[in-house]
Amino acid sequence: MSELEGKWWAPHALFEAAHAIRRSMPQSEFLRRPDMRGVREAITCSSLAALRPWNRDWEVFAVPQHDQFPDAVFRCGNDVRRFEVTWVDHPGRRMSEEYVQAEAREAAGLPPILEHYDWQEESDLGLRLIVERIDQKAQKRYRPKPNLLLHVNLDRSEHAASSLYAWQIGQMFGDSFDSIWLLWGSRAVRLWPNPARIKAIASPA
Repeated sequence: MSELEGKWWAPHALFEAAHAIRRSMPQSEFLRRPDMRGVREAITCSSLAALRPWNRDWEVFAVPQHDQFPDAVFRCGNDVRRFEVTWVDHPGRRMSEEYVQAEAREAAGLPPILEHYDWQEESDLGLRLIVERIDQKAQKRYRPKPNLLLHVNLDRSEHAASSLYAWQIGQMFGDSFDSIWLLWGSRAVRLWPNPARIKAIASPA
């Protein structure tokens, strides 16, 4: 992580550098190792910054991992915004173990295991888990107030976050954060303030 930390990056450059680290090891190891948390956060933050939130071109500062707060800083001219990053996933899910099993099947020449699920059920679960995760972060009462970025690692039904849902999020948690964002599928969704969706024109990869 040291090669990413403590410097300002253009979003695409940070995305590529972080992914180069990710590709240097098995995915299961990358997800399991605590020292890779900063790299995972760098991928998430550079993905959002590349979508030009607030219609601005941002640089991203990869905060050293030993610092507890914030996780990243965005800068555009004199406009500086602190970001706290967190993930939303199925309760108790251990993605590293899933990748260990997938890698073992691939090494044995076996096909991947296909799972079927109800996309509406997955979307409803995601919306509930998002509220729970925001509440957990709000309870920490960060000062100064950060921008909150949630990486939603669920079905890519990002359209599930409706205007009414976003309004409710603002009413519940607007006092705790300068803004609240979802990185969900191919889009960034701003829940607070002024709900909006940003769709990638092209992947930064």
